[in-house]
Amino acid sequence: MFHVIALAAALQAAVAAQGPQPGAAAADDPPVSEATAYRECVAMSAAEPARAERMARQWVDQLEGGVPARHCLGLAQLALGKADEARTTFESAARIAEATGLAQASDLYRLAGEAALEGGDGAAALDLANRAVLALPRGDGRASADAYLFRGSLHGAAGRLDEARGDLLAAVQNDRGRHEAWLLLAAAERRAGNLAGAESAIREALKLAPEDPATQQEAAAIADDLP
Repeated sequence: MFHVIALAAALQAAVAAQGPQPGAAAADDPPVSEATAYRECVAMSAAEPARAERMARQWVDQLEGGVPARHCLGLAQLALGKADEARTTFESAARIAEATGLAQASDLYRLAGEAALEGGDGAAALDLANRAVLALPRGDGRASADAYLFRGSLHGAAGRLDEARGDLLAAVQNDRGRHEAWLLLAAAERRAGNLAGAESAIREALKLAPEDPATQQEAAAIADDLP
């Protein structure tokens, strides 16, 4: 999953800027800020996903939690293997973010797409990847790289090489340090017969991860195809 930590940090900053609000505290506990509740819930989603799911569900259903509550709920659902539920939750969060002008809408659509893919629905994953690209905020290279990388990987897996190459080029243009994008671009260029482009991309991938087995394997495949 691409840069969940960056999304969590951005959402935490957004809710902190709103000031103290009722959080997901237990009934007998003092109120906590939404930012604090969100930070605790995200941490819990990795360590204790079942508990995080209960906390986030209460936050959504009883305390009218918005995007942060749904993001945490989706993370917990994914950790519990509930990919279809996570997809619905992330998509709901994305729609709210989009309607309220939050810059994280693109990330949330992408997370919904990743959950759809994990659940075996490639068509829905591509639709959500398209929404992620359409919702990109201006000037956010990290989010742009994530969105284009995800959509490019879907196109590449489906054999749509022209579309894959376009998206993966966009990904590395937004973040030249994105190893996976360079690797997938090298593979797409090789499969499309553009060995010069494949060589150029694999060189960048090797600079970033010279010991990575998949990168070494792709470099060998490109070398084998050279005249």
